[in-house]
Amino acid sequence: MVELTNEEMAAIKELTSAYKSGKDIGELISQRLYEELSTKTVDDIGNVSHEKRPGFDEQMSVYESLSEKGLLSSYQLPMSFHRTFDGLTSLGRCYLEDREAELAARKKELRSDRIHDYKVACFSFVGGAAAGGIVSYVMHVQFGF
Repeated sequence: MVELTNEEMAAIKELTSAYKSGKDIGELISQRLYEELSTKTVDDIGNVSHEKRPGFDEQMSVYESLSEKGLLSSYQLPMSFHRTFDGLTSLGRCYLEDREAELAARKKELRSDRIHDYKVACFSFVGGAAAGGIVSYVMHVQFGF
């Protein structure tokens, strides 16, 4: 299971929720980066540029990290300066459910280990008490102590 930072976890939750509601993930990411977190400008000859707002680089790095970890598909066109994000991969779509299942299995295993430890402690206590009682009885009967 891939380990995620808090920012990555928040992003994958948002993207998974959007995917389940039928939204286009690539369009959602593009809107976030190039409409909400940047300002689009067109010069006199029609060249389009985007001026980054605060938070753009951080959000872009989160999406790039998710892409590097295999949760988000992306590509970069030749002669392009920015990456285009396509959507969630199979690993990305199933990440939250797989994580919940893994956490539940760990919790069950931890509980099982704890129950075993309590049983061993109780058996040791009872066995020690019984052995001490037997030794005390034998010492009392044989030697009068």
